[in-house]
Amino acid sequence: MFSIWQHIHWKEKQRFELAEDLYQEWVVFVIEDGLFYYEIGEEKGQAQFGDIVFCPPHTSFKRKVISPLTFHFIRFSSNHEFAAMLVPGKITIEDIDRFRSTIAYLGTLTFYENHQWIGHLLLDILFTHQIKSSIISSINRNAKYQDPLMQEAKKYMHEHALKGTLQINKVAAKFGLSPVQFTRRFHHVFGMTPSEYITMLRLQKAKQLLLETNDTIDHIADQCGYSSGFYLTRKFKQKWNMPPSLYRKTNKL
Repeated sequence: MFSIWQHIHWKEKQRFELAEDLYQEWVVFVIEDGLFYYEIGEEKGQAQFGDIVFCPPHTSFKRKVISPLTFHFIRFSSNHEFAAMLVPGKITIEDIDRFRSTIAYLGTLTFYENHQWIGHLLLDILFTHQIKSSIISSINRNAKYQDPLMQEAKKYMHEHALKGTLQINKVAAKFGLSPVQFTRRFHHVFGMTPSEYITMLRLQKAKQLLLETNDTIDHIADQCGYSSGFYLTRKFKQKWNMPPSLYRKTNKL
């Protein structure tokens, strides 16, 4: 999928030695503290804590420190499929607690020669953003049309998905629709069925708990709205092609 070539943890950098550079591989700045201005091709802006800036290969990267900058510099190469997921410029992570935890782990790997764990953490950041932001949030921006009723339904499901009592037929009835009408209308607006949306929310929560706690699979299942660890494991394997236990073992530091 991709290979990490370099990782440097810069602390309170006052200025860049090169105001502009051109890299042969992808470069990412994971901002821990401070503020800097950037121009990547036609994309420009400022980045601070919670922001991640991507620069693709062979693209001019102009930058200027505005306030002392602490950040992780990661240089990597990737295949075309993975590169297609990346957007040059800045993304902002909404889950700040998760982001803070991830960069803390990154900080412990500054002098670690095996870049495998850095790759896992970078993937965690990317997939969290892609799935939670690009699929949940940007689906709204790219919706075929705005449907206030479906927006309300999505908000309701988001608030109740982890409680284990959410049933599509009852949600549909709550918003005055039959299950078939609700499913078709929701899919038309958001590009996924209500069931797929609920599953996505639950599995993302499961991934978070697997990495951030030592809870048993059964306990995690209960916190994610599933009736048992067995059912969570089945859903997890269908989505990620591995059981929860292997995901935890592979990714948790």
